[in-house]
Amino acid sequence: MKLSEDSNSEGFNGLSWIVIGDDMPKTKIKLLEGHEKELVAKGAKKKGLIITVSGFSGSGKSSVVKMLMDAFPQLKLVYSGGIFRENAEKAGMTLEKYCATREEQDDIDTDKELFRMSIAGNAIADSRIAAWTLGNWADFRIFVVGPFGARVDRVAKREGIKTSQARNMLEARDSSDSRRYRELYGIDVNDLDIYDIIIDNGGTMEELKRGVKMVAEGIGKSS
Repeated sequence: MKLSEDSNSEGFNGLSWIVIGDDMPKTKIKLLEGHEKELVAKGAKKKGLIITVSGFSGSGKSSVVKMLMDAFPQLKLVYSGGIFRENAEKAGMTLEKYCATREEQDDIDTDKELFRMSIAGNAIADSRIAAWTLGNWADFRIFVVGPFGARVDRVAKREGIKTSQARNMLEARDSSDSRRYRELYGIDVNDLDIYDIIIDNGGTMEELKRGVKMVAEGIGKSS
C-alpha cells in the first residue's frame, strides 16, 4: 500500500481541502466546458464533499470505492458503469453489445451525466476519467494502481478465464482507453499528476483496507 507524498504515519495532515472559487471552468475537459456553464447558469451549486476514484482495470478500484462508501455512508455513488447500463437498457442492448458498439457521443453523454450528477456534492464519482471530468469541483482525486501481474490475476479470477486471456484483455483495454480519451478529449490518462492521492494496491487485502482507512480518516479531518 503506497500513498501520495503528502501522507505520513499519522494520517493525511499534508492534504488540504481544495478551495473552490467562482472561476470557471473547473472541469479539466474542454469539451465539457459548455455543459458546465449551462448547469451553473441554471443554478447548479456545490454543497458537499466530492471524491473521485479512478484506476486501471483490475487495480482494485471497485474495492476501494466500496471501502470509501462504507466510511462515508452519507455520500452517494455516481458510477459511469451504472450510466452505461441505463443507456444500454434504453437502447435495448446488452451492456457488452452497447460498450462494443457505442459511438464517441455516447462516451461524451455519459461523462456529461456523471458530471451533472456529481457537482452538487456529497458524492463519490467512479469512472476512468472522473478526476478530469470533475476537475476542481472535486475535493479529493484518487487513483488506484497495481502491478500488471496482480491486475492480470484479479481479472482472470473475476472473469473465470485463463491468465493468458486476461493479460491480452488488459493490454488491449489499456491501449484502447489511452487512445480513446486522447482522441476524444486530448488528455493523457496515464498522466497521474492530476491526482491528490495515489493508492498502490500491490499488497494484500488487509494492507489495502488499512491504507484506505487512513485515507478516509485524512479526508474526514480535512473536511
